[in-house]
Amino acid sequence: MSRRISYGITLILCLYASLMTACSFVATEQRSSGDQRVLIPWSTDGQYRFEAVPLNSLVNIASLTGRSALFMLSPTVVDKQLAGFQPRVRAFRDGDGVHVPTDELSLHLLTLYAHIEKLQELDAAVGLGDLLPKPRIVGVEVRIPQRQRGQVENNALYSPQLDALLFVPYKGDELPLTVNAGVVAHEHFHALFNYMVLKPAKARIKAARAAQVHAGEEKLLREVFEDIPADIDRESVSLEDWEAYHVNLLRAINEGLADVWGWIYSGDNIFVRRSIPVVRKTRDLEPSGSQRLYTLEAFRQMTLAASIAGDESARAYELGTLYARAVKNVFEPHLRKSGRPRQDLAKLVARVLPKIKERLEGLDKSRWLKPGVLLELFARELPPEQRELCPLLMSADAELGEVGVAKVCAPPAKEEAP
Repeated sequence: MSRRISYGITLILCLYASLMTACSFVATEQRSSGDQRVLIPWSTDGQYRFEAVPLNSLVNIASLTGRSALFMLSPTVVDKQLAGFQPRVRAFRDGDGVHVPTDELSLHLLTLYAHIEKLQELDAAVGLGDLLPKPRIVGVEVRIPQRQRGQVENNALYSPQLDALLFVPYKGDELPLTVNAGVVAHEHFHALFNYMVLKPAKARIKAARAAQVHAGEEKLLREVFEDIPADIDRESVSLEDWEAYHVNLLRAINEGLADVWGWIYSGDNIFVRRSIPVVRKTRDLEPSGSQRLYTLEAFRQMTLAASIAGDESARAYELGTLYARAVKNVFEPHLRKSGRPRQDLAKLVARVLPKIKERLEGLDKSRWLKPGVLLELFARELPPEQRELCPLLMSADAELGEVGVAKVCAPPAKEEAP
């Protein structure tokens, strides 16, 4: 898709060149005040096409400054904060007032800004509009060296230490990550999860890397940018069984809900595969046949084995995908049948996040959360008109039989009048 987008830019420019009498070239240095339209690849269903998308928060297109995001090109870390040059966007404005990017980087940057703005609108619509600081910090073309393997490529991550979205160079031939609506939403959600769950509940899970699904990249970042704070970093200390299990369970919940958020925003069941085709079997959200979550003991043993192998987070991705499939595949048919927007599911996720934090705060080392806890929290937050979905949702819990499902899904007892 990267090449196709480049071809698309060339085609657009050729078309405009042939119609120059209808074009009005204006300086992009002018300040703007809302409803600035940009021609970018856009999608709400996984099918990308060039559209004129309005940007309401952008102040200056040339310097890409606005209320939603602050961009830094090939950044470093100074005084524990991301620092870098502001990129320059090259674009012209046509006779209809639409800003048309004239190079690939400008196209990617404008598209990424648009996604961040629209994701903030989604946050506001579900009651989370004031949660994250603004503008969001975004690093693009971030260089992260790997030992003996060049640099990290084809990846995007949220760094809780820097509270920033980071996009490393994309070298693939498919949809660039900066353009991929689902991927941007996925990483944006990690920030929501950090602010609503991890930061307030960190006292219970002492490892600062708890539920950071990009723990490996974060460690590499600290090695390259030594100024990144490590907090209570315990990378070199073996976590005890109870804590390692819950760190990994949190990672899985974080990753699974991020995939759900990516689908809610993009409407795309295969958004990860569009940029990274090799993950088709492991990350697609439209699997054939029903799948059940791991039991507590199975996930505990998997975490232990993965920890010994030095990559305990790998199993978190597997369980995360099972979570995402279970939630998305229960709610998608219902939303389609009822004609309700995916935003309804986003509202439910927003209600579930504080409940996850409460469960964490109530933990002690005599208690273990089961993998099915996430589905249980969803089931208990279902509004009355969606109670019929409870048995479908809970059937994915491998530790519940029919009696257990019926118990969770039983109607709440009515309070007797005094």
